[in-house]
Amino acid sequence: MPSATVSVVPLHGGAGSRTVSRILNLRKGAGGMTWTEAPGVGVVPERGPALLVARTSGIGLERAWAAARQWGTGDMSGLHLVGLVLVADAPKPARPLTGSIRRVGRMYPRAWRIAWVPEWHLTTEPSLERIPRSVGRISARINARATDARAETQTSRNETKESKR
Repeated sequence: MPSATVSVVPLHGGAGSRTVSRILNLRKGAGGMTWTEAPGVGVVPERGPALLVARTSGIGLERAWAAARQWGTGDMSGLHLVGLVLVADAPKPARPLTGSIRRVGRMYPRAWRIAWVPEWHLTTEPSLERIPRSVGRISARINARATDARAETQTSRNETKESKR
């Protein structure tokens, strides 16, 4: 199966999508997925697989909620939504937002949370030589999910072709 490209879509400025796509490309694994940043903030591709990224801030959760609602209405029928990555915007989530974080995460086929990593906030292009173990595990899960979804999509396409013959 050839390598597939997955769009990593920031739902707002400063969502962390560049760092997320860099981590996923470092940790491709056997699936061989290529993770590329979307051409702009909130620019969700009309077709193909996509991973949405938002911070656990009020604006991030608002944008993630709106994108999930749009996806749920069927407006994005050509899109294969891999899931949502919520990137911590502080060492601990603000108490008023903890319920929203859970609710928004449940609106997606899969959701992952990346904890606060202080070093990533010191520069525009943080070093990824030593990423936290928890982030490595999340990266492996996302890559596995995207690979499984790609296989499911390919099987579905093959079945459709067979039924048309």
